[in-house]
Amino acid sequence: MSSTRNTSLVGTFFAAMAIALSSTVAGANEIDPASADIAKGEAVYNGTCVACHGETGTGEFDGIPDLTDSTGSLLQDDETLLHHITEGYQSEGSFMGMPAKGGDPDLTDEDIQNVLAYIRATFGTQITLKEARSNAN
Repeated sequence: MSSTRNTSLVGTFFAAMAIALSSTVAGANEIDPASADIAKGEAVYNGTCVACHGETGTGEFDGIPDLTDSTGSLLQDDETLLHHITEGYQSEGSFMGMPAKGGDPDLTDEDIQNVLAYIRATFGTQITLKEARSNAN
């Protein structure tokens, strides 16, 4: 293969990746509260998240984010929070990080979306990626 053709194939690959990523950033990872199953989310929260975040969402240990804080974690967009839940995250000032999937590797993407919908409905507000970006400016 010639180097011109290789360059063209690489360019096509990166263009396709950019399109795929832009559709994700445009809101593909936002949760539609109407389609989420809040009851299933509550079951996930009570089985996984409650150990650290507590029944009231205020956090059981120093440094655990208070999910009820109107200026806190839940002001982030769904995409960011889904990523934190899925991949794990350590908040500034926390002595320990949240493990990926809250330490439950059996959680599915649907479970994670449902638990975030439950958390927002119970402790916080629904904010879209567009609103979060607007708040950041």
